[in-house]
Amino acid sequence: MVEIHAIGAGAVNQTIKAISIARRLVEHDEASIKVIPGFMELSINSEQKNGHSLHRRKIVRIWVRLPHVDTS
Repeated sequence: MVEIHAIGAGAVNQTIKAISIARRLVEHDEASIKVIPGFMELSINSEQKNGHSLHRRKIVRIWVRLPHVDTS
C-alpha cells in the first residue's frame, strides 16, 4: 500500500491527476487502482496544518477460464 500526502488545493489537484494517469497505465496490465481518501494533521514550522491523505492500492484482476462441464 502507498500513502500519498497532499497539502493545499494545487497539490491535491496534481495528486488526483497523477492517480488518473496511473489508472490508465495499469489498465493494460489487467489491474486497477483503488484510492481511499482521508484527512491528516501535521505541523509545518510549528504551525498546525490540515491536509489530505490518499491511500492507494493496486488491485490485480485475475481471469480464470474454467473448462466447460456438460451437466446433461
